[in-house]
Amino acid sequence: MNYYMVVTTEIDYEWDIDNHFKCAGFPERNRKSLQMMNPGDGIIYYVTKRSKFMAAVEVAGEYFIQKILYGMT
Repeated sequence: MNYYMVVTTEIDYEWDIDNHFKCAGFPERNRKSLQMMNPGDGIIYYVTKRSKFMAAVEVAGEYFIQKILYGMT
């Protein structure tokens, strides 16, 4: 099992809470790290504005690329 830290904004963290951490979006520059993540690995969320570790979740599936932005209209 490996652990990864996600540094995120308060707005993005609130979106993650609203969708129950079922899907997380990452920029293209994080592709190599995402490819290394496996089900069972841990992700720790650090929210910059609050300067706190806010959540720890478990990777439940493989990564995928989605070109459509969720929640954007």
